[in-house]
Amino acid sequence: MEIPDVYYLQNEKYIKDKAKRGIFDIVLNKCINDIHYTNKFTDKTFILFEVPNIIIGHNQYDKKSCISYLIDVFKRKNYFVDSKDGYIYIDWGNLKSKNKMNRMINSNINSQTLNLLKKKYPNASKVVFEYEN
Repeated sequence: MEIPDVYYLQNEKYIKDKAKRGIFDIVLNKCINDIHYTNKFTDKTFILFEVPNIIIGHNQYDKKSCISYLIDVFKRKNYFVDSKDGYIYIDWGNLKSKNKMNRMINSNINSQTLNLLKKKYPNASKVVFEYEN
């Protein structure tokens, strides 16, 4: 058996990673559409986005990796982002409170304090998702 070429293996991995990002971008675009809609037609400055369990036709989709990807994308754009149980809370409201909360979360505050902070957003669980057929 012949040893595979390193460049071939790296290229193969690059192609797989690019395909995976393409799948995640499908979810990202849905999330972005929800943000635009919410910002345009409501007074809310947040959404609670349900990350899909599966994407039909994409058997390499991994929900946990997709959540990590979405969190990374939105944090790089200075959104406040939190996730739990397949949902991502995305807030583009008051920048000052976002930065304060990000510092607190990044400093590994305990779960009790985090739950108290979540009380600041009591309506997050009342966001309604409507899907087109």
